[in-house]
Amino acid sequence: MRNWNRRYRLVAGVAGQPGMEIGEETDAGRALHIKFELEKTDVSSNNTGTISIWNLNDAHVSILEQKDCMIALYAGYGNTKPLIFSGNVIQPSTTMEQADRKTDIDVVDGRVAIRDTYVSLSYVGDVPLQTIIQDCITQMGITCIYGAAAAAIIAAARLPLGYAYIGAAADCLTQLCSAYNIRWCIQNGVCQVHAPNEAVSQRAYILSEETGLVGVPKRIAIGAESTTTDTASQATIYGYEVEYFLNGAIGVNDLVQLRSKKASGIFRVKNIKISGDNLEGDWLCTAQIVEVGT
Repeated sequence: MRNWNRRYRLVAGVAGQPGMEIGEETDAGRALHIKFELEKTDVSSNNTGTISIWNLNDAHVSILEQKDCMIALYAGYGNTKPLIFSGNVIQPSTTMEQADRKTDIDVVDGRVAIRDTYVSLSYVGDVPLQTIIQDCITQMGITCIYGAAAAAIIAAARLPLGYAYIGAAADCLTQLCSAYNIRWCIQNGVCQVHAPNEAVSQRAYILSEETGLVGVPKRIAIGAESTTTDTASQATIYGYEVEYFLNGAIGVNDLVQLRSKKASGIFRVKNIKISGDNLEGDWLCTAQIVEVGT
């Protein structure tokens, strides 16, 4: 794993307004000092994090202070900088640290889609579940990807007596998914719909010492994944907590192929904590990965 030549790119702004971009090194020296602490999970509540930047100019701070400003952070090595977090900015705060000015930015993934989207849906007669879910997600202003099992469940389901709902789109989506024991979450502005403990992609990223694995995987046990009262589907699932050098290509509900002396196998990524500072320390991910198909 080449954990050097670390680089980032941060883009922010509001649609239709001039935005900002920082991160590229210039002839004057290195990129602005940045530090990030981000957390992503597979539940329907928002992913959150904090990005701190030193010595932004006044114009950049003004952009971040605009209502519902969007921010996207890309980070990696050399020219490979995948998207590691996308979301809305919560009111940034600026403080002085001796001669430097530090701006702390709280970020929330899918904040506007979940907070602001209300729907009025009404269907008469026999209606496919897929139609209702897609209409709900479309009104949230986001795109969606489906796990194979969830897609099969949704494609087969119909509501013969119609359906009506008025209220928050997120609550509607939760209601529909819970009724069919499937789940949803938002990752970097994209909705994922999946069955309990299902990955949304069949591609598995190799996680080993050669690809960035740090230390020894720690065995963990996590409670029920099911959204139903069926006790048979609520068995505890097992997996590992792993630490590895930042790899933004690995996301929540992706598969990883763990290769270590203590453990090996195919696992689903349940949650990830991402931390880094471009002036000191390592860029690291700490993830919980769980067994697939249990």
